Amino acid sequence: MLKPQSRRRCRPDEPLRLGRAVTTAPVSDGVMLIDERRGHTVHLNATAALMLRALLTGGHDNAVTVVRGRFGVTEDTARHDLDRLLRELTRRRLVRR
Repeated sequence: MLKPQSRRRCRPDEPLRLGRAVTTAPVSDGVMLIDERRGHTVHLNATAALMLRALLTGGHDNAVTVVRGRFGVTEDTARHDLDRLLRELTRRRLVRR
């Protein structure tokens, strides 16, 4: 379960990358993020994997567009869900700016 964090929205102009020692492995229902330095793994379901892929390849605004197009949600809902995912991945040091 994702824990509430600060309400800071990520800025679209900030490039996003995987953490320094983080690799990915596709699985049947999403993707595994593997932090080789800390020995942690995190499973992202297919929705979260799509969101992360869109964030990494095209930034926040691109990810909003992808999520809205795929799931038919409002811009506010897409931004909220992306921000929530991004806060959790940042907290776990799986992504960085």
